[in-house]
Amino acid sequence: MTEDAIDWVDGLADDTWRHVAGHLGLYALSLRATCATFHGRVLALKELPVSTQLARRVLHRLDAQHGFDVRHAFNCYGWTPGDFYMDREPLRQALRDAGPRDLTEMLDAFNLSERLKFSRRPCRALLNQLQNDKSLWPVVEAHMERLARLEKNWNGVVLSDRELVETIHRITISYETAWLARLFRDARDGGNWTTTWHLAANRGNKEVLNYFYRYCIVFPTSQTPGGNHAIAHARRGLEAELAFFRSMGKPERAAEVSERYAKVIAFLKERNVPDREWRPHPRMPNDYSDTDSDDSEGHDW
Repeated sequence: MTEDAIDWVDGLADDTWRHVAGHLGLYALSLRATCATFHGRVLALKELPVSTQLARRVLHRLDAQHGFDVRHAFNCYGWTPGDFYMDREPLRQALRDAGPRDLTEMLDAFNLSERLKFSRRPCRALLNQLQNDKSLWPVVEAHMERLARLEKNWNGVVLSDRELVETIHRITISYETAWLARLFRDARDGGNWTTTWHLAANRGNKEVLNYFYRYCIVFPTSQTPGGNHAIAHARRGLEAELAFFRSMGKPERAAEVSERYAKVIAFLKERNVPDREWRPHPRMPNDYSDTDSDDSEGHDW
């Protein structure tokens, strides 16, 4: 090192480097390999962001799993056949416990065309493999199902409307929008079929509706199989919330709830959504009972 050279490792605080590593994703592993100080102290594996740690474990498993060349797996990652199978359930549990930002940043980390050190294939090929992995991908899909159902409680952390939209956006960037467009049953509506668009109207969530309208492939005037437009779902949701607060002895919340839904209904009217009365869902041939629903309990958690 010359006299005028800058020692960037010691010149910047360790937390600064960790913050940098959080933005680098899997590139943080390459940075960590540049010098012994990064490797042993500043960016030790346990000090890396949770999302990077998860991405690293998933990358190593998927790359070693690809044909499972025992020599390659051992030389590059220290894997033995026993380690390979013993790590599966701990990794599944780590994915279950991941917070929304950790999960989305992990998926972002694989959205690269480059081939990282030791890996045989570009990261996007690994992401494709992850989506076909019958052990790990169902756990990720279960998280995505919760987002599609607009569930705000994420492993004990309650998301705000803005955080919910940000998480949906990051998943959409890393994956695709098709997971938002399908039909599913809503237990809160008697097990009837709905979509995320209509569900957002039913919950009075204008931020989610605005995101779908601006960034996703959404037909605002579409109907659920029962023949109801989004405004009908919004009015039904308003009635349900008002009845709930009345039953809880909190009538003072009525004005707040009514104002929130009024903004949602106005937003939908501006998008030419028809304002029609609620139509009861017809009974379909071979349909499930009104209380049946495909909740997250049915996923391979």
